Amino acid sequence: MQVPIAVRPGVRAWPFPRLRTSVRAEVVIGCIAGLAVLYMVAAPLAMLLFSSIRATGNTLPFEATTFTLANYVKVFSSGLTYRLLLNTLWYAAGSLTLGLTLGVTFSWLFERTNIPGRTLLLTLIMTTLAVPGIVDGMAWVMLANPNNGVVNVVLRQLFHLGSEGPLDIYGVPGMIVVTGFSMVPSMYIMISGLFARMDPSLEEAGAMSGARFGTIVRRVTVPLLMPGLVAAAIYFFVVVSESFEVPAVLGMSQRIFVFSTLIYETTHPNSGLPDFGLASGYAMIQLLTSAGLIYLYGRATRNNARFGVVKGKGYRPRQVDLGPWRYVAFAAVLCYFALVTLTPFLVLLWTSFQPFFAVPSIAGLSHMSWSNYGKAFAIPGFRSSLSNTGLIGLFTVLTTLTLGSIVAWMAVRRPFRGSVIPDRLSFLVVATPSIVLGLALMFVYLWIPLPIYGTIVIIAIALSTRYLPFIVRLLSATLIQIHRELEESAHVSGASWPVMMAKIVVPLVIPTLWRGMLWVTAHTVREATLAVMLLTTSNLTFGAVLWLAWFHYTDIGMGAALSVCIVLVSGVLTFFVARTGLSSNRVESASSEPKGAAVLSPSVG
Repeated sequence: MQVPIAVRPGVRAWPFPRLRTSVRAEVVIGCIAGLAVLYMVAAPLAMLLFSSIRATGNTLPFEATTFTLANYVKVFSSGLTYRLLLNTLWYAAGSLTLGLTLGVTFSWLFERTNIPGRTLLLTLIMTTLAVPGIVDGMAWVMLANPNNGVVNVVLRQLFHLGSEGPLDIYGVPGMIVVTGFSMVPSMYIMISGLFARMDPSLEEAGAMSGARFGTIVRRVTVPLLMPGLVAAAIYFFVVVSESFEVPAVLGMSQRIFVFSTLIYETTHPNSGLPDFGLASGYAMIQLLTSAGLIYLYGRATRNNARFGVVKGKGYRPRQVDLGPWRYVAFAAVLCYFALVTLTPFLVLLWTSFQPFFAVPSIAGLSHMSWSNYGKAFAIPGFRSSLSNTGLIGLFTVLTTLTLGSIVAWMAVRRPFRGSVIPDRLSFLVVATPSIVLGLALMFVYLWIPLPIYGTIVIIAIALSTRYLPFIVRLLSATLIQIHRELEESAHVSGASWPVMMAKIVVPLVIPTLWRGMLWVTAHTVREATLAVMLLTTSNLTFGAVLWLAWFHYTDIGMGAALSVCIVLVSGVLTFFVARTGLSSNRVESASSEPKGAAVLSPSVG
């Protein structure tokens, strides 16, 4: 006998109860998203693995005729591999420590305290996203190279020092400083949502029990933030270990290599054909490292329900009163902006008006002209690169935010067996250097009979594949803090999964989506490595034009002019998104704050 179905008045009964329980909307949508991720990620990774076991010393992967493990033997038996490993670990750990420390500090100041001028300061901090890695590296070379760097020249004149130094930006320490500073905005975007959604009632309970402020932070705040911080640390450790532009500018000239720069040199030799098999072997080491980090991340967040702090009631975000220290914090953030963003930009601006690089001086004012900008705008394909970049950015933003939201929700909520696979699979892309990913995609779409090679579509797919892991990590950290009881309440009231996502989950993650859109947009505008690897005459992008100016035309003035343009364009986008999106959770916090609510002070207890 069939059991009758109890329904609410006005709701039509589902005539096939077994089908309803076995084929749910989240399963269908999750499977579609999983297949999309599988296509985007598995194809280049399979090509990478294929290339690593082919004898490609003088041929391309598909031209080679034999399979071999010689590439792995050469990689693991070479002492160079282990020196590279030490350099890469030192570089990644140092950059992560500096970036994470500043990112956590700024997240706490902007999201949990009453620091004045929050929107202005936040916009200034985010403008660092507008500076491509290659531009950042070149700006610091102009500032701190030991021969004629602006800072070194000034220090030698002030303190009557020798003919070189005292600062030397080249080498691993310089790479750490430049990369650590440049990753702060991305770090803030990923972890600031954790602080914005932290329920202060948990901290107040500790204060009421007599605990000091430091004890509350150590025993309550940090443990609740730990999953998101672990996710950010793992992600950025892998990102830094495969980054190329800063190590190329500050390390390769001194023959100091990390894995990414050696892979570039292997695929772009001064003479002869590139050895794609050996480069793929080095890249597989990073994939193995990433797999270990994925395992650690899974163990750290497998009981993520313990960290849900946004629940159906009692969620009242509040600010910490810094008292007079808020002005000190304001001044410190301004100093950071002046050191990391403003000073390098001013050096680029000065160089863009000079016929050759020279230390800023009164005499140099007579040499200023717009000729570098004229040469930059006259580059063939410059105007088409602007429209191409805009279209690629639109496609990349829509793809990564939509697909990343679904993948992150499946990884956190795990509605069915295997729902975490797309998340773990997407993370493997982080360990694949952009150079190798570009080569793999080039081979894939030369082999697959799809007419997209040489178009902007292949660059858009490459960027979506590259940026998807960041969006997934960003949204996963946010969804961990949203308690299941909100979604369960929607299911009990009869809401379908799409309605529940649209009415409950999406509104709660809107600030995070704004952050993701800002990050993807800024990185799409500045992206050079993938754009150059997939470059043809018909898909020129703004980042590729910038790369050509620095490395092909070798014109410092023209490169500085293009750098100024890209920083200004990205800065305007950053300002717009920061004002409309990044400050939205402060507005939401104010609207949800009960009248007369107390302010948590560091001096409590």
